[in-house]
Amino acid sequence: MIHTLTVWFAAVCGRHESVKALLPEKLKQFDALTLPIKLFLVIPTVPDQYLHTLSAKFRKVFISEQKIWAIGYSDINVLNESRAIKYGLIARNNEV
Repeated sequence: MIHTLTVWFAAVCGRHESVKALLPEKLKQFDALTLPIKLFLVIPTVPDQYLHTLSAKFRKVFISEQKIWAIGYSDINVLNESRAIKYGLIARNNEV
């Protein structure tokens, strides 16, 4: 997961055509490289009271990437299923 941003950047720059072919059309464009970056880890069953602690630990893992890619502190989070649904990251099983 740590190298995902670098591989995406390299693909958009034309260094990994096979990876670029797998990207959604909007993420293949150079303009996509200027979009804000948010990192979410979804752990479906984690209770709300642990999200803050887990998010802090998750941010520590990405401290270098946070600096390199100018990712805001509050843009790196751990979510549970209900919060991921609120963010629109996942859908309920009956909504698919």
